[in-house]
Amino acid sequence: MAKMVLACGIMLLLVISLARLQYVDAQEDKPILIINKIVDRSTFTWLDKIEIKITVSNEGSITSSNVLIIDYVPTGFIAEPKQGVTIESDKVTTIIDEIKSGKDTTVSYTLKAIDGMGSKSPITFQLPRAEVHYFASENEIIKKSNQLTVTIQSTTTWWDLGIVASLIVISFGFGSFGATINWLNADAKIKKQRKDNKEKIGYYTLLGGAAGVIVLAGFEGLSMLFSEGQLKLNIVNIITLIGTCFAAGFAPMAVIDRATKQWRSELETTKTEMTGKLEKAVGFIEKLKRDGVIP
Repeated sequence: MAKMVLACGIMLLLVISLARLQYVDAQEDKPILIINKIVDRSTFTWLDKIEIKITVSNEGSITSSNVLIIDYVPTGFIAEPKQGVTIESDKVTTIIDEIKSGKDTTVSYTLKAIDGMGSKSPITFQLPRAEVHYFASENEIIKKSNQLTVTIQSTTTWWDLGIVASLIVISFGFGSFGATINWLNADAKIKKQRKDNKEKIGYYTLLGGAAGVIVLAGFEGLSMLFSEGQLKLNIVNIITLIGTCFAAGFAPMAVIDRATKQWRSELETTKTEMTGKLEKAVGFIEKLKRDGVIP
């Protein structure tokens, strides 16, 4: 009887050990992928390109096939692909044929800000997590990478200063041009009026140029309020700026001319009225003298 119990116990232990071995084999007999995302620098400027590297390693016991790697482009950036990488809108994808057990593979691409002058202030934000999609035991598994935090610093370059200087010159120039056109197209009365007042064209061009620069400052202020950046240098904005500066140079000069004309007209009317009253007063005094009322 004791021998039978011992034999049953031994058989039971063998069955348990065999089941455990099969369970361990089943657990290990599959790929286990780990995804890691790195950036070549955590602090950069709007003018820089940064490189993103995504490494997927297989820590499982068998090869993983048809591995899909997906990453997402953050808002305000564009991705530039490298070999084997596909860019679709805001998504970066790569398909790896296989990753053997104990091996890894790395894919990379570059990011660049859409607008190099898009910000004046340092901005810190988190890059989207990358994903790896693969199959293990006929089940799709999706794993996400680590989270990366980066900082975009403000930058001032000679290129930036050159653009600002060019915008000032353009604004001043077209404001002055508008004032000059107003000066040349004035009617004969206004021209005579300017000549009598010894007004020079330079006075008008300076005022027109100043009006153009004020317009530029207004455009820049609106860009900072509503676009969180500087005035974007595209054809539409440049044409709008030029047209507004021209109008700012032309219109105020026309207003000044009208105001001056009206003011001088009112002054002449007042002068005529005062002269008439003065002549009446003098005539009245002369009459009093003749009548002997006053010596």
